[in-house]
Amino acid sequence: MSTLNIKLYEILRNDLQLPEIKAIEFVKSVEEVIETEVEQKLRQVATQPFVKDEIHRLEIQMYKALFWTSLVQILAILGGILAIVKLIKP
Repeated sequence: MSTLNIKLYEILRNDLQLPEIKAIEFVKSVEEVIETEVEQKLRQVATQPFVKDEIHRLEIQMYKALFWTSLVQILAILGGILAIVKLIKP
């Protein structure tokens, strides 16, 4: 039990004078309802179209950046090779 559950249990047990079993059952029921609601909300947010579109857009940006970075690296390597060849040949 978390501290919030313990506080809720204490309120039910002491202030409302519920039997121990009833207080425990109520706290467990509230916890299950909250967990179910949170899971449903998370699933709903993760399946919304704007999230999927945003992920797709970011993937495209990442591939573009990877392409341009690779191209610049290849050009730098070729330039280095040409410079070495030019220095070797008199």
